[in-house]
Amino acid sequence: MDGALARRLKTQSAAGAKLDSVADLFFAAAIAVFAMRYLPFPIWLWIGAAFIAALRLAGYTIGFVKHQTFSALHTYANKATGALIFIFPVLYAALGLTAAGVILCAAALLSSLEELVITINAPVLNRDCRGIFLK
Repeated sequence: MDGALARRLKTQSAAGAKLDSVADLFFAAAIAVFAMRYLPFPIWLWIGAAFIAALRLAGYTIGFVKHQTFSALHTYANKATGALIFIFPVLYAALGLTAAGVILCAAALLSSLEELVITINAPVLNRDCRGIFLK
């Protein structure tokens, strides 16, 4: 939403795009810390989250080596995953931990895999890449 506002006001910048991605990471980390302290996650969910985090780290590492900068992408899948993280408490209350965890892990896994494939295959960094099948 903040990126859309910056584009509408014609105030977007490369530094802003990078800061947006870093802020998203801090937001996800804060949610994770809260969840670890207050929600009884089953082991399968922790294993899934660790695998997804490893995929993200691999993508960021490859992007850093390839482009000498932090390379998080603003794909639609990443935005959808961020929205699901934001509404996770509602999903948890409405659907229970298992269903909410499966939905969030599935979205995060797909967006992580998409970002990894794009990062590996892209000759130049395009943070505003919409998705693997979208130009």
